[in-house]
Amino acid sequence: LMSRLDRLVHGRRVAQLGAAIGRSFPDGLVRQIWPEEEGDLALALQELVDAELVQPGQEGDEPVWVFKHALIQDAAYDSLLRSTRRDYHRLIAEAIRETQPETVERQPELLAHHYAQADAKQRAIELFGLAGKRAIRASANLEAIEHLSRGLELLRMLPESDERTEQILGLLILMVGPQLATKGYGAAEVGELLEEVTSLSREAGESPRLFEALLGLWGFVAVRGDLAEALSIGERLIGLAEILEDPGLTMEAFLRSGIGLGVVGRLEEAREHLERSLSLYDSERDRAHAYQYGQDPDVCCRCVLALVLWLQGFPDRALDEAREAVRRALDLDHAFTLAWAHLYAGIIHGLRREPAEALEQARLLIDLCDEHGFAYRLAQGRILEGWARSLTGEPHSAQVQAGIEAVEATGAGAYRPYYYALLAECYRLDGEPAKGSEALVRALELVAADKETFYEAELHRLLGDLALEADAGSVDDARASYERALEIARAQGARSWELRAAVSMATAGTTSQAPEQLQSLVDGFSEGLATPDLEAARKLLAG
Repeated sequence: LMSRLDRLVHGRRVAQLGAAIGRSFPDGLVRQIWPEEEGDLALALQELVDAELVQPGQEGDEPVWVFKHALIQDAAYDSLLRSTRRDYHRLIAEAIRETQPETVERQPELLAHHYAQADAKQRAIELFGLAGKRAIRASANLEAIEHLSRGLELLRMLPESDERTEQILGLLILMVGPQLATKGYGAAEVGELLEEVTSLSREAGESPRLFEALLGLWGFVAVRGDLAEALSIGERLIGLAEILEDPGLTMEAFLRSGIGLGVVGRLEEAREHLERSLSLYDSERDRAHAYQYGQDPDVCCRCVLALVLWLQGFPDRALDEAREAVRRALDLDHAFTLAWAHLYAGIIHGLRREPAEALEQARLLIDLCDEHGFAYRLAQGRILEGWARSLTGEPHSAQVQAGIEAVEATGAGAYRPYYYALLAECYRLDGEPAKGSEALVRALELVAADKETFYEAELHRLLGDLALEADAGSVDDARASYERALEIARAQGARSWELRAAVSMATAGTTSQAPEQLQSLVDGFSEGLATPDLEAARKLLAG
């Protein structure tokens, strides 16, 4: 191929210029930047056609020239002197910028590539950053990571300066959302990224940059299961947001703190923080937060608030919040936010004992995650799907176990007691109570280690149920488990768990006071009267 190119009298130069543009090169662009001193362009193009190296084509309304094989383009490009290559890329970039503003808007990465090859690093960095932002808005997370990585690679070639550090920090912060979406909150790569972001942000002092870094760090430690550190960072976020006097940041801070408080069973405080966050949300001001931080705060807040409300004994309000979260996520058209909404809608339906609806949300979540490469959320969707299918009569404990293993492979530690409780239920339905008990023991070990207690009461109740099924004579063990479940639920104000424990206790007849306790609990519910939990309680009381 090199030999064939070298034999051309006129076409070699235009082949080299075209190769710098791409596999195909627009006729108008070549004519715009072709140096007159290189001779007759039409003659040179015809020579390339006659040599069967390029052929005319059409892209939309624009005539183009297309290399017949990628190797021809490579050979022509490799034959360029480095200085000439830089000059060609500079001419191409300037011509596109001046005459094709729509390309700059739609494909900033194309212009960034030419500026990078022209050694115009600063312009290329700005355009790769723009391309990364554009990809984030389109939920094209892998593309965003690629564009931002190219920008960072160029930035690290520049001499050290305050401006360079600020630019690196800006691109790293943009990278957090796509990395969280594709790798999962607990992935090692995400931790390394957040460590660098936090280290650089501390140099900026009490600034919005530090807030953004702490926000990302909170997500990492919370999902990995370091809840004490997550709660500490949540308090720092609230304090920093108040210093910065920024209502949008204050809203984000109370959201993170509310999530942390909820999973450790401090339900009333969690609800107060989440409702405070919702009250501060401004749709016009904060809509961009989905792209800046990876998910929409209003939708996420409603998701977690739905869980807290269900735990506190408000099953209908919980469902309303979950449905509203899905509706708002669909309107927002942001894929990772929608994944949040489908996951929590599935969780709420599951807690309400509505397996068909939970299965529907799980399948929507799985399809979305498959499309966008959300590994962590995909694993969660598989767990929820397997559990829901088990409740409809299909044995799927193996799928739930595989989902848990996939979650743990991402480095995530959050919600594992919940997942193991679902696995225990699947084993129970499969007629394997001993395996169910093993899953619950593992869940309680995780509760003891991580202090994630929002599901602890239910774990003890399920242990009691399984004790009775495994050995009809284990009434004392079952009673102890039920009493522990009631104790934890009352301490947390988790009336839904308290109701379930009381139903189990009354059903098993492990105490003469069970009916009175159950009646008092049922009387305390003002909604959710048609849910299976309350229907079972009333049926039991009716005798």
